[in-house]
Amino acid sequence: MSEYEYSDDGEYDYGSDANEDEGGNDYAIEVENAFYEAEDNKRDNPSRALELFDKVVRMESDKRPDEIKWRFKSLEHIVGLHFIMGNSELMVSKYEELLACLDSVTRNECNDTINNILDIISSGNSSSTAPVSLSRMYEITLDVLKKASNERLWFNTNLKLAKMYLENTEFKQLSDTIDTLHESLRIGASKDDPNKEAYLLEVYALEISMYSATGQKSKLKEIYPKTKALSAAIQDPRIMGGIHEAGGKMRMEEESWSDAYDEFFEGFRNYQEAGNPRAKQCLKYVVLANMIALKDINPFDSREAKVYKDDPEIQEMVRLRQAFESSDAREFESLLSSKRSTVTLDPFIMRYVSNLLTNIRSEVLMKTIRPFKRATFYFLAKEINVPVEDVESILIQLILNKKINARIDQQTSTLENLAVISIPRSNISKYAAIERWADEISNLTDSVATMKMSGV
Repeated sequence: MSEYEYSDDGEYDYGSDANEDEGGNDYAIEVENAFYEAEDNKRDNPSRALELFDKVVRMESDKRPDEIKWRFKSLEHIVGLHFIMGNSELMVSKYEELLACLDSVTRNECNDTINNILDIISSGNSSSTAPVSLSRMYEITLDVLKKASNERLWFNTNLKLAKMYLENTEFKQLSDTIDTLHESLRIGASKDDPNKEAYLLEVYALEISMYSATGQKSKLKEIYPKTKALSAAIQDPRIMGGIHEAGGKMRMEEESWSDAYDEFFEGFRNYQEAGNPRAKQCLKYVVLANMIALKDINPFDSREAKVYKDDPEIQEMVRLRQAFESSDAREFESLLSSKRSTVTLDPFIMRYVSNLLTNIRSEVLMKTIRPFKRATFYFLAKEINVPVEDVESILIQLILNKKINARIDQQTSTLENLAVISIPRSNISKYAAIERWADEISNLTDSVATMKMSGV
């Protein structure tokens, strides 16, 4: 019978080809059903999901070896499941099987799948996957991509690897990877390719993070200005957030408090624009630098920061800023010493708490001594709740910084207040009157004492 002929009853008879089509439909339905059932089981029954995904791979390999669609998708899921379950060797083996299929899929499918897998394994959400297996995953990926001349994905994969080394504090491997990235962006031996400035900025951002984490201040100061020239033309908030945050920390090290505030604020804005959760942490640094720099402007008045004012973590910084603004040293210390405080969990903030306390205590001391001609260290120590010797240290600094016009009598542990330079002109007459009033009371007291001694 030909491809189709009339049968005795007048119906078309499709012969063997019809049977093949029917079998093909059954195969397609079975493969799809197995795949989607596997997806349904991923969360609650990963072992069953693995069985079904493996079944899809076997079916397509055996019956349709020239097709790749369901096999490729299943292998992506299989690699992820083996990672989560801690099956290191199987994870690497299945990943190599997946990479062997790259020539049969589109570049977009290739990019998406590899990025998804590397994001999963870089997350660290594995039960027991060894670091050597993760390095192996990156190694074989980079090798395949280099052979495929997929430059952008090769570059991004190296960036992911570098970020993993940074998070794991593997600085030797991180440095080597950064060198590899730099080499890929050069023309000749040392000149950077001007057409790859966006890539170069990403590498500089990694270098800045590495130098910041390892405390290499001289290297940080050398590399940071280079980012300024590039960032003028390239404003990618995903990159600039980290660069400005690192710049803020560098300025804090230099005690350039106002510059640090500006850097942190730019970092915060970029993080927020990029939707990076790091924005909240950087906002804390904005407030920290703001208080140390003694800025009058409240960072929470800005439109960007107002969004976070009701966040529980940021609320702590709001209350600290309020206590600082009102020179309430006791409330400020109470907030820092609270067991519920999360601010003190940040090592970077804790490095500068002493600066904050010195600032607020200095503000309280300046306000306290204004109406007095003389004040004992003991009295001032009680006002700011510190040991007497700490009061003398703060007063000496205030005098040296010309914040107060006073002198110290160390024999009597007394401060003699000559005048306060920082008094606004409108308040000079008020404080002068108070001082005259204090002198009159002192003279009256002396007179009374003299009269009593003379028996009058």
